[in-house]
Amino acid sequence: TSRLVLFHNEPGTVEVTLELSTILESVGNDRAAHFSLMPVPSATLNVNVPAGRHLQFGRQPLNRPASDDQAAVYQIPVGGSRDLLLLFNDQRDEQRTDSLTFATTGYGLNVAPGEVTWQASTSLQIYGNTLNQLLCTVPKSLEITDVESTGLESWELSDDPDDNTQTLITLNYRQPFSGRRDAIFRGVLSTAYGQAWAVPALTIRSVTSHIGRVVIQHPPGVRLRVLENAGTRTSGGSAGSVTFDVWREDFQLALETRTRERELHCTVATQLNLGENTLTYGGVVEFETYFEPLFEVAFRLPAEWQLESVLLGEVPSRNWETSSREAGWNDYRIPLPKPLTPGEAAAFTFFA
Repeated sequence: TSRLVLFHNEPGTVEVTLELSTILESVGNDRAAHFSLMPVPSATLNVNVPAGRHLQFGRQPLNRPASDDQAAVYQIPVGGSRDLLLLFNDQRDEQRTDSLTFATTGYGLNVAPGEVTWQASTSLQIYGNTLNQLLCTVPKSLEITDVESTGLESWELSDDPDDNTQTLITLNYRQPFSGRRDAIFRGVLSTAYGQAWAVPALTIRSVTSHIGRVVIQHPPGVRLRVLENAGTRTSGGSAGSVTFDVWREDFQLALETRTRERELHCTVATQLNLGENTLTYGGVVEFETYFEPLFEVAFRLPAEWQLESVLLGEVPSRNWETSSREAGWNDYRIPLPKPLTPGEAAAFTFFA
C-alpha cells in the first residue's frame, strides 16, 4: 500500500493533478480495470470509452451517453467508494454476473550468496462471491516460513496432488469474506554459488487475474544476471535493487548470483627528470579498492627502468618482490602494512 503526502508552503486551496495508470486485464472477451480511490465524500469519475465499447461499473451496466459509433464519456458518482471495478465490453446488453477475483502481488526478495529471503504481499479483490478458504501453490524449492492475513484461522502446507513440483498452501478463514483481503507469505530459498535460480511464483487457485511486481535487493558485493525472462519486464532499478513488472501469474524469471570480483580504481601522475647524465622516472599512484580488501600493490615497469625506492603514503618501504613474467618487463609486488578495506583509499610513490 502506498501513501501520498503533499507538502505546500502556502495556505489556501491547492489543485493537484495526478497521472496514474493501471493494467487492463482480460476477463473472457472483456477488459477489466480494478483500482482504489482516495476516501473522499463526494467525487465523480469521468471515463472516456472509444466507439463500439460499453462500460459496466462493478456488476451494474451503464447506459452509454453516446451512440455506438461515437466515443463516449461516462460520468460515474464515486463519492465514498474505495475499490472500483470497471468492465469494458462490445455488447450493449451484455452484463457479467459471474464472480470475479483479482489478485495483485508485490514480491520482495533479498539476495545474498547461498540464500534468498522471499516475501509475497498479495491483495485480493473479490466481486460477487464470498470465500472462506484460499488455495495457493509455490515451488517446492521455496520453504514457506510464515503466512499472515486478517481473519486467518489456520494455514497448512502439503504436497500439491496435481503437480509434484509444487507445495500447496491452504488458508482457512474464520468466516467467509468478500471485497478486499490482504495476505503476506514469507519464505527462504537456498541457492548455489554461480548456479541459476528462479524467482518463486505464487499461484492462486480460481482467480480471474493475477499481476504484480518483483523487487530484488542485493548488497553491493553481489551481482545479478538475468538468464530467462518471460511474463515480466524490467521497470526500474537503482544501486542495490532491480524491479520487474509482472503481467502473467506463471511468470519465469531466472537469475544468476555471483560475488563481485575486486575492482581497483587508480589515478596515476608520472614525471620524467632529465639530468646531465641520468634520466629519472617517478610516479604517484592513488588507489581505492571495491568489494574486496587489498593486501598488496602489484605493478610493472619496462625492464630498462630499475626501481630504486617506494613510499607507502609517507613511509619508505624496501620490502618488495621483483619478477619477470614477460620479456622486456619487470613485475613488482609490494605488501601493504595492513589490508586496505573496500572503499578505503591510499597512495604510493615510486622512483626509478
